[in-house]
Amino acid sequence: NLLPYIDNINFYFHINTIDWPIVHGHKDYWEFTVVTVGTIENRKNGERISCTAGSMFASSPKAGHSLIAAEGKNARYINILVKESFMNSLLHTLFRDDLPAFFTELPVITVPNSVIAETEEILSKVDYSLPAFYKEHDKLVCSAFLLLLSHVITTVSATSISNSPWQTALNKLSQSAELLSFNVNDV
Repeated sequence: NLLPYIDNINFYFHINTIDWPIVHGHKDYWEFTVVTVGTIENRKNGERISCTAGSMFASSPKAGHSLIAAEGKNARYINILVKESFMNSLLHTLFRDDLPAFFTELPVITVPNSVIAETEEILSKVDYSLPAFYKEHDKLVCSAFLLLLSHVITTVSATSISNSPWQTALNKLSQSAELLSFNVNDV
């Protein structure tokens, strides 16, 4: 039972193989969901968003949602809960006031199998039956979360850069015949 330590815990996780059909939210936690098997339907704000194995999405503390396995088939997903105060501090440190769309629009992104496997390896070391080790558990779940977050930041940053005007112009120029005909003396 981690309840005596709850004020000192910033991270928690659980692995689900069942539906959460009741719309729910987390008053002071962000929820990051990584689908590892099957397809789940994330129902939020009247939308039904299909999330297949290898995808991840976030739910902010303000969002209510429910999770249903698609077509009644088996599904498995990891939920990592991050305390809102910690998340706000982290996001401010990383991005100041320029939050990437992932944290404002909360889209579904693809996560490589290698990142999911490494996340699962880290989480397998957490033993919640030993509540006195809550600080170590918190660090391990934080480590798994930061691994996923680094993937999100890399994906979002690469997309932002590739969509920037200078990157678009450079890409267009690099594909033109004129660029290929330059030599060292021309530069």
